[in-house]
Order: sequence, then structure tokens, then C-alpha cells
Amino acid sequence: MSKESYYDMVGRICKKGDDIKDSLTGEKAHLWHMATGISGEVGEVVNAVSHNDLPNLIEELGDICFYSVGFQRSTLIDETVVEKAYFDMQAITPTSEKPLHEYVYDLVVAAANLLDAVKKLCAYNNNSSEALNKVSVMLGEFDLACDVFCREFIPSYNLEELRSQNQEKLTGENGRYKDGYSDEAAKKREDKSD
Repeated sequence: MSKESYYDMVGRICKKGDDIKDSLTGEKAHLWHMATGISGEVGEVVNAVSHNDLPNLIEELGDICFYSVGFQRSTLIDETVVEKAYFDMQAITPTSEKPLHEYVYDLVVAAANLLDAVKKLCAYNNNSSEALNKVSVMLGEFDLACDVFCREFIPSYNLEELRSQNQEKLTGENGRYKDGYSDEAAKKREDKSD
């Protein structure tokens, strides 16, 4: 009897996409979209930091604001839990300075924890209140990590200014979505060369 290949084993036990799709609701798909967006934008933030590109860093942090607010607009998210997690983590977060790369690390880990909590909610079809609470807690912790990161990396950090710049980029006179969302506009991405 030959041992099953790793490739075959993964194919046998990996949850099939159709099974995941069948258990998704619109709200869960929205959360997954927002968490994936946050993770992708955090990758772009890391790239901007590594290239010392402050204008791009500010743009990518604005994109993170978009996804974070999109997350908070979900009916599955308990805003009081998000706020409590933010302030609980703030109370235990050391105020002493640390090397800048540690702020990047904190942001990446917080985004990964948020995406993992959403994956468990959506892909595992875990509809328990504990799973929903975990997503809200991870969002609060991510928001704090993002806020601390911004204060350390952007000398004149202002959340409203980041949001305003992002809004102009997305819906302003030359904005990608000035006429509303469309898949075509999302694919076009004139502001990036992918």
C-alpha cells in the first residue's frame, strides 16, 4: 500500500469552494472581503515602508481606513465590543518607544489575526456568538495597531485627513468610483500599475 501524496491529501481534506459558498451569507462575504482588503493593504503598507515612500504609505493607510469602516458597517459587528477591545488593548500597550519595525510587525500580526477570525467564521461556518465576538475583538485590536502605527510613521497623522484623501481618490472628480462602484472601475486601477 503506497502512502498518499501530500498533494492528494490536501485535495481530499480541503473544504471545497462550493461547500464554503453554500454556507456564506451576504454579510459573511462582506466581512471576508473587508478582511482580505485590509490584509492586502497592509502588505502595500509594508512595501511603502520598505521603500521609504511616505506619499504611498499615506495612500495605503487611507485604503485601510476604507476597509475598516466597511467592516464596522456590517450588521454582524458589535461596535461596543470593537471599542472595548481597542481601549482594553490601549490600556496594556506599552507607551515606551520601540524600533519602527516592531510597529510594522504589530500591524501585520493584527491584520492576520483579523483575517483568521473571519476565516473561522466564514469558511468553517461557525455562527456562534463567540466567533462573532472574536471578529469584533480582532477588529478593535487591528484598529488600535493601525492607529499606533500611523502616529509613529506619519509625523502629522490625522485620521480625518487620511479618510478625506481616500474619499477624494475614490469618488472625487477623477476618482475611480465617482459614478459608484463597478467591477470595471475596480479592474481599471489607473492609480496603480499591477
